[in-house]
Amino acid sequence: MRQYDPTLIWGYIGRYADERYPDRMPGDRITVFFYVAGKSGAYYMRGPKLYWDEEVGDGYFANTNQTALADNSDSLREVVIYGLKKNREAVMFPTYAEFLSAVGFQRLKTGGQK
Repeated sequence: MRQYDPTLIWGYIGRYADERYPDRMPGDRITVFFYVAGKSGAYYMRGPKLYWDEEVGDGYFANTNQTALADNSDSLREVVIYGLKKNREAVMFPTYAEFLSAVGFQRLKTGGQK
């Protein structure tokens, strides 16, 4: 289930950022939150490793199983990315499937066709 692999996802996010937001501030760190139905926190990435953030935005997070996105695939909700826009506004995708499509996962998986 490659679409849930944190390292692969991070690669797609990086390319998406370069293609869609080439004028973003140099050195701005990209932060991604994956929300799960029925949980108050979110999975968190600021690099190719996945963490659990119980209270989103408090600055504290914990290690988690790197298969957590796959383990919760039926419960994944919106995906929010910070660090792409100049004004620090979030980029939000209402579903995990829309996020995958936007970052190019579906497009590359099918050989460039949508």
